[in-house]
Amino acid sequence: RTAAPVSLDLAASLGLTIDRFVVTGKELTTEENIVAALNLGRHASMLGIDLASATARLEVLPLIESVVLTRKWPASLQVAVIERKAVAVWHDGERYHLMDKDGRGLGVVQAATRLDLPRYAGIGAPDALPELRMVLDRHPDIRDNIRLAERIEQSRWDLHFENGVTLQLPVGEVAAALKLYKQLVAQGIDPAIVEIDLRHPARVAVVSRPQRAAETGFPMAPNGS
Repeated sequence: RTAAPVSLDLAASLGLTIDRFVVTGKELTTEENIVAALNLGRHASMLGIDLASATARLEVLPLIESVVLTRKWPASLQVAVIERKAVAVWHDGERYHLMDKDGRGLGVVQAATRLDLPRYAGIGAPDALPELRMVLDRHPDIRDNIRLAERIEQSRWDLHFENGVTLQLPVGEVAAALKLYKQLVAQGIDPAIVEIDLRHPARVAVVSRPQRAAETGFPMAPNGS
């Protein structure tokens, strides 16, 4: 004999309504956004909630990679979240966006927000971000001294270093340009230089100013990897 399903009205009358959310694993996603995405209403039933549909609504949120919903009787819903990891901040000219490793936007942050993340700028930077990161990860001595990577005309990058030097990279062949740059550093570069142009493989151009001659440091050590 099959038992008849309990109606939602009866479940509510028995006190089987959700009155508490337990959220774990979140760092940047707000509980308000999670509750809004669940969209369960004030008297949602523990029996009536469609966990699969609720999970799908949560996974639409840009910061969430995956989520597991579990009923915790008598009246709680546990929301276990795994967030996408922010690896960069991108400035689109107006706003600052958190980006994941695939160049996917994770949400807007305030300009004053202090995040220990690489910074990128320029139209088209998110699409080109994964490839640049892959190359820079092979050169941590360069990567760790970049203040800003700027996408130029949606085709190439300028790397702005912490000490004010700018390295202009070519369209494509970024790995080869970085190898040449490290060779130049190993040979010794005038500290007055403020710009190194490697856009053309057969020609290296530099821009310098006299007042930098007295300054110290260049964006990376000569014996970098």
